[in-house]
Amino acid sequence: MHEDLKYLSTTAGPLYAASRSVQQAGTSQNSKSPSRSVLKVAPSVERKRYGGVRICQWCYKAKPDRCHHCSQCNRCILKMDHHCPWVANCIGFYNYKFFMNMLFHCSMTCLLICTTSHPIIARTLSHPDTFDYKVSYFVMTAYILACVLAFIITAFMTFHLYLISCAFTTIEFCEKRSEEDQTFHTKMPYNIGFCQNLSIILGHNPFFWFIPFCKSPFFPNLCSCFTVPNYEGDGIQFKLNKDFERGH
Repeated sequence: MHEDLKYLSTTAGPLYAASRSVQQAGTSQNSKSPSRSVLKVAPSVERKRYGGVRICQWCYKAKPDRCHHCSQCNRCILKMDHHCPWVANCIGFYNYKFFMNMLFHCSMTCLLICTTSHPIIARTLSHPDTFDYKVSYFVMTAYILACVLAFIITAFMTFHLYLISCAFTTIEFCEKRSEEDQTFHTKMPYNIGFCQNLSIILGHNPFFWFIPFCKSPFFPNLCSCFTVPNYEGDGIQFKLNKDFERGH
């Protein structure tokens, strides 16, 4: 199915069909009349200024909520967070879990190096007579780099945990702040609770949140149970918090 049709046919699209059964009048003319569908305007968080459908000016396709065009990848990305040059790919709906796994494991590795290396560095500096200066440069450089990377990556992971707690993407956090209307940041339309926000991204089983499992053709039943990320909504429909949904 084409992405535009897939989006427009859902209740999250700007238009959706609400089929109504034709009342039987008892005549052959009424029985042969085709059923009609009534087009209604569906609720959408992101709209144009005058309520129109968001269309990508590069792809010429309808854009669901939280979808943005990446100039580096030259395509629209569902629930785009940012383009990461370190992985040479966009971080979005389908790989955000693995991005968080990467940050978590890199942060834990750097912290482990700093923690285990500190006693050795302290003992060596306290006894400089036993210090091999040919090796000292590499040891100190590795320790300083590990400390710097641990601080940067841990801070970056903490920032993304804050985004998950508010159900923001990096683009939403940056772009929505510059708007005159700050209702998006105050109402947090996609925030349904920190634990549920985590389960939406990392999966329903907390034991596999930090393990980068993906769907495997060899174990389809095992993956469907607990290992794959939560792809509910297909990146087109998103759960809204009840307060925002009632007032929207």
